[in-house]
Amino acid sequence: MLSAILLASVISQAIAKPIEALTRVAQQSTEESNFDLKATIEQNDEIGQLARAFNTLTDSVRQLLQSQQLANQQLASYSQSLETEVEERNQLLQELRRTQFQMVQSEKMSALGQMVAGVAHEINNPVGFIHSNLV
Repeated sequence: MLSAILLASVISQAIAKPIEALTRVAQQSTEESNFDLKATIEQNDEIGQLARAFNTLTDSVRQLLQSQQLANQQLASYSQSLETEVEERNQLLQELRRTQFQMVQSEKMSALGQMVAGVAHEINNPVGFIHSNLV
């Protein structure tokens, strides 16, 4: 009977210790967000398969996080590039509005000059006629 209890204890330790070690690595990995941690694989049984699957999972998570970080960096770069382009276009738009305002003012002055020339001509004709008749 004692040998049965001793055998059961040895077998349970052989099963429980690797599972506890894998559990500790999994908890530490998730708590610290450290996906470089690896479970040590000493067995080729189901527990060893579980440890290999865990290591594959952490490798995949690490690669996904690296991809996400790269995508975030690219997004920040694109965002900065777009902000610069928007600023440049806003400056061009302001310059265009200033130029348009200046052109409108020039056209107004040109029209006013033509109108003044026409009025002067209309005044000078009768004045010239009167002046030529008086002399």
